[in-house]
Amino acid sequence: MANLGVKNFETFFGKIKYAEKPTQAVLPVFFKGFDACIVPKSYFETMCELNPQLKIELAVLAKSPHLVNALICLRKDLKDEIQNVFRDISLRLSKHTSGQQLLSLFGAKQLVLFQPSLFEETEKLYKQYQSLKK
Repeated sequence: MANLGVKNFETFFGKIKYAEKPTQAVLPVFFKGFDACIVPKSYFETMCELNPQLKIELAVLAKSPHLVNALICLRKDLKDEIQNVFRDISLRLSKHTSGQQLLSLFGAKQLVLFQPSLFEETEKLYKQYQSLKK
């Protein structure tokens, strides 16, 4: 919001209502009870699959940058053999139905090896947040 010139979203929007479930946010917008909502992309896409009318009637106005949503860490003193087995199995999860089901529980499509570049967007967003707090 700050990059749009809005410093305080609570005063910018006339009324803010928090929902416990994505359906409680999306459906009131669909039925014209509210003007907009913010929900995770995966939930919105699932809702659109279940009710294609949502995709026709609602428009996505903005998307957040891709952020890392999970990080798996192993102890340094773990035997190399165990680390290698864990790494190999983790990287192949998305190739098997049961692995895909497990990943979907965490809202992931696949696991990848750590690369510092994957955290660039998360770091940018955090720095922006810190500057706004000052």
